[in-house]
Amino acid sequence: MSTRHQFRLSLVCTGACLALLALTRLCPTPVAAAGDIVPNAEFTQGEQTPTGWKLSGGQGRWLDRSILEVTGTGAGSNAWQCQCSFTPGGYYRFAMKARATAGTGTVVSGPEFANHDWRLAPQWRYYEFVFRVPDDTSTGAVRLGQWEANGTFQFDAVSIRPVLPVHKQCTENLVLGEGEHIDGR
Repeated sequence: MSTRHQFRLSLVCTGACLALLALTRLCPTPVAAAGDIVPNAEFTQGEQTPTGWKLSGGQGRWLDRSILEVTGTGAGSNAWQCQCSFTPGGYYRFAMKARATAGTGTVVSGPEFANHDWRLAPQWRYYEFVFRVPDDTSTGAVRLGQWEANGTFQFDAVSIRPVLPVHKQCTENLVLGEGEHIDGR
C-alpha cells in the first residue's frame, strides 16, 4: 500500500473514531434498542377498563379512553397496574407523560422492583428513568399511582423499552480517587 493510500486510510479511520467519540459524548445515557413492552400503552383499548390495566383499589378513573387517573386522600396508596415481561439483567427506560390536577404528594411509577417516586407539575410533562432488572426477575407489575398523597394525578403515554448502555471511554486526563485504579484486563 502506498504512503498516499495509508494516509487516506488513516484519515478515514480517524474520522470514524471522532464520529464514534462524538456519539458517545452526545449519548451518555442508554440508547433505545427495541420496541415497547407495555400493553395498551396509550390506554385506548378496552370496554369498561383499559385492556391490560387494573386499578389496585381506592379512587381511580379511565378518562376519555386515553388517560389513567388516581386520587389519594393522604393515607394509603393505589395505582393502575399492568404485567410486563422483562429480560433478567436487562436495562430498560421507563417513560410517561403525567401531571397533578389537584393537591400534592408523591406519585409512584415503574416496575415494582425499580419504583421511582415523583412530585408532579400541574402541566403535562414527560418523566423518565433507566433501570436494571434483577438477575432473578422475568416478570413484574408496572404501576402508575400515588402513595399517601392528597391529590389527583393523571398519566398518559407510558413506555418501557429495552436500552443498550453506551459507555464513555475516558483515557486522557482521567483523575481517579484515592485507592482507585484501572485494570487493563
